[in-house]
Amino acid sequence: MTNAHVGGNKHWSVELKTDKGALIGNATVGLKNNVSEAKYGDLAILVIDKKIVQGEELIPINMTFRVNNGDASVLVSGNNETVSGGQLFYLDNTVLLLDAYTIDGDSGSPYLVKRDGEYRVAGINAKEGPVGMLFTPEIIEEMRNALDKKPSIFKSTKDNETLETVRNFLDNLNKQMFATETVGLNINVRKTFTGL
Repeated sequence: MTNAHVGGNKHWSVELKTDKGALIGNATVGLKNNVSEAKYGDLAILVIDKKIVQGEELIPINMTFRVNNGDASVLVSGNNETVSGGQLFYLDNTVLLLDAYTIDGDSGSPYLVKRDGEYRVAGINAKEGPVGMLFTPEIIEEMRNALDKKPSIFKSTKDNETLETVRNFLDNLNKQMFATETVGLNINVRKTFTGL
């Protein structure tokens, strides 16, 4: 998961690089925001074939769907190799990270909160940080509409295998959102996502 603008509007592939700039593979953009001026949804779902990642291990990080106003949070920037802390405040379909220092290149970086003894992703830093994008029922519905070829602020790839992977991910998100607190998500915080 990253921001839609990271891959650019015309690209359906994103390079995966280490913090030293070494190319380790490519990810396919399965679904991304189609409306740049949308008030929420600067999100993209990346599909990464583990077999193409060269010499690095992807580390799964759970997501949390519960954001409490005032939660302590950490922004971990893979691109800038920085960590900054602040407090989260929920607003509509976004979350604000107050008191944190964000700079260009932090887009797509996770906001982490501590839940049940582990850090979980509570949001993804957006282009106009410190605003974070969230997976909410409204955003999941918009994403499903794109997969079902209905009007949506998102657009999907035409590759059927990638679409099926995204559909399964969204099904899992939807189940987990209402059944439990977390869902597994592969985010590698040691890598930089760079648009081609």
